[in-house]
Amino acid sequence: MIVVISPDRKYANEAYWINMMLDQGLDLYHIRKPYASILDVLKIYKDIESCFLNRIVFHANDINGCAFDGFRVHINTRLRNIALSNPVLLDYVVSTSTHSIEEFNGLAAPINNAFLGPFYDSISKFGYKASKTLMYELKDRINYDTGLIAIGGINDVNIAEIYPQVDGVALMGAIWQADNPLTSFLTCKRKIDHLS
Repeated sequence: MIVVISPDRKYANEAYWINMMLDQGLDLYHIRKPYASILDVLKIYKDIESCFLNRIVFHANDINGCAFDGFRVHINTRLRNIALSNPVLLDYVVSTSTHSIEEFNGLAAPINNAFLGPFYDSISKFGYKASKTLMYELKDRINYDTGLIAIGGINDVNIAEIYPQVDGVALMGAIWQADNPLTSFLTCKRKIDHLS
């Protein structure tokens, strides 16, 4: 599984690139726009082709963040315990973020997928360093009910090292800091397809 996370800030023709990647086999696209207004997020959502909307994940910035028409939502660590008590979430495919294998192993329904990282130094977030032990801690995974999505500094060079050990990878800087987001995505996808 390949997940692409939106750039934090406005990106020229973002919906165009989203549609192109989804058309070429992107599994999920996470709309995470902490600096954007709801109207800006809705504009991007409106410009995504309707046949792809079931692969869009919204990041909830507050516990009312599930207000979109989509049925996938990502809940950050800070809101997880509060949000999980909300019965509305039972209608959604839910993902969250974790930062240790212990935290990941402690997840249960309704969490379907969880980011775990950072595995490598971040490409998009200056100073966001890799965990020195996380790669080795993967052997301690006991939670196989939740999909483990590796995040943090993953690109076409290191993707083959991490992918066989996890259920999927999340890309952000490798996509949005590339000259051509689609080409970067396809390069990563080919490497994963070769490993599958």
